[in-house]
Amino acid sequence: MRLKYPSLQNECYEYCPVAQLLPVDPFDLVIFGGNGDLALRKLLPALWHRHLDGQFSVDSRILAVGRSSMDQAAYLAEVRSFLHDSSQE
Repeated sequence: MRLKYPSLQNECYEYCPVAQLLPVDPFDLVIFGGNGDLALRKLLPALWHRHLDGQFSVDSRILAVGRSSMDQAAYLAEVRSFLHDSSQE
């Protein structure tokens, strides 16, 4: 990758934590529209990868809220299908 300002390239490699995964404190995250396109195609896969990388603590909680009537098993099946599809890309 070439930066627009080559003089900053060495500084960026030394000081920018781009490739570093930093663990975060426990948190609660509420996703409104949890079964919408944005959540299923972008937000949940990104959060899943952060979880796989060990970035979240076990006390963190992610809650999805949506207007569709769906039980937990059906929702998890839908999320799994989107996670599987996103890993194929």
